[in-house]
Parts: sequence; structure tokens; C-alpha cells
Amino acid sequence: MHSALRRAHHTDLERRCNGRPVCTVGCYEQSDTESYMAAGVTDPAWQGRGLARYLIVGLANELTAERAVRFACFPALCGFYEQLGFLQIGKIQHYTTDWNTT
Repeated sequence: MHSALRRAHHTDLERRCNGRPVCTVGCYEQSDTESYMAAGVTDPAWQGRGLARYLIVGLANELTAERAVRFACFPALCGFYEQLGFLQIGKIQHYTTDWNTT
């Protein structure tokens, strides 16, 4: 088994095993003053090993050198991200693009 940490794009990180990504986290948008991080996704077989925690904290620390970091997550995950040092400063309203609701 070969495991490696690599940068997928200039603001994305992923952990790979045998050439296959098993955990990813990224920054999906940046402005002059803010970076917007995307949720870490971990292969179910690799969950519980701290991979997402490691990647999220590492990327957030790197991004905060230049900008404020914003992170959107599902309410059920707020506790996890608070453990990593994120603070809830607001809420984003849920919306849908499925306009065929009749």
C-alpha cells in the first residue's frame, strides 16, 4: 500500500492510497479578502483516521496567511468544524434549483 499527500490544484489537497484519492479538501473560491473552503470528503473505508481533520486544518492555516477563511457545512457537521477552530458567524439559507415542485 502506498499513501501520499499531494496537491490536486493550487488550493486543493488530497490524500491518496495506491494512486486513488481517499480524502480531499479544497478552496472553491477566493476574493481579495476571503477564501471559501469546500468540505472534506473521505472514502468510507478511510473514515475515522483523522485524514479530513489533518487536511482541513492544514489548508485553512495556509489560506489564513493571506485571507480570512470561510467554510460552509451542513448543520450536523458544525460540531466537528468547531473542534477544528472554526466559529459559526452566520447561516446560509438552503435553496434548490428544482423549480418543478407542482
